[in-house]
Amino acid sequence: NPTSGVLNIATSETGMFAVFTMDGKMVSQTPIVGTTTQVVLPSDLATGMYLCKFTTTNGNTEMARIVLSH
Repeated sequence: NPTSGVLNIATSETGMFAVFTMDGKMVSQTPIVGTTTQVVLPSDLATGMYLCKFTTTNGNTEMARIVLSH
């Protein structure tokens, strides 16, 4: 799951995709509306681990960790 700052989210659900620092600060939020959505992380984010949370319009939540490397 390492990334250089671009994530491709493939899902049949719509909702909101948010990225957080490990201490819980939200650094990015992107609406997910299609089957594949490209999420571009802010270019000023430091290299390291981040938490991702996808919340569907039905209220379901999925969490994942990513490693950002420049």
